[in-house]
Amino acid sequence: MEKKNEYEFYSVKPWELKNLRNLTREVFSNIGTEKSRQRLVYDLLNALKTNDRKRFLWLILKNVNNISVEKSEKVKEFAELLSTLQFEHETVENFDKIAYAIVMGIMSGESKTEIGGDSNE
Repeated sequence: MEKKNEYEFYSVKPWELKNLRNLTREVFSNIGTEKSRQRLVYDLLNALKTNDRKRFLWLILKNVNNISVEKSEKVKEFAELLSTLQFEHETVENFDKIAYAIVMGIMSGESKTEIGGDSNE
C-alpha cells in the first residue's frame, strides 16, 4: 500500500467542477440584480487576472453571507464543497479551475426578470 505524501495534491475532477458550477448557479441566482451580479463577475475576474486569491475568496464569501435563509441548505453545501476543493486541491492550476467554475456558475444564473422578479434594472 502506497503512503500518501501530505504535500501531494491531485487535480480537481471534472465532476467536482460541474457540481461546484451548478451549486454556484443555485446559490447566486437570487443575489441582487443582474447588474450587481455582473459587477461581482467583473470584480472576480479582476482578482483572477491579478492572481489575488484572497480577494477572490473574500468576494465569494462576502456575497454568500448575504443570502437569504431559504437557501441556507444550498449555501452550506456550496461552502462545504468549496472548502473541500480548496484544501484537497490547493495548486495554482486547480485554483484557476475552481475559480472559473464559480464565475461560470454566477454568469449562468437566472436573472430576477427571468424568474418573475423585478424588471427595473
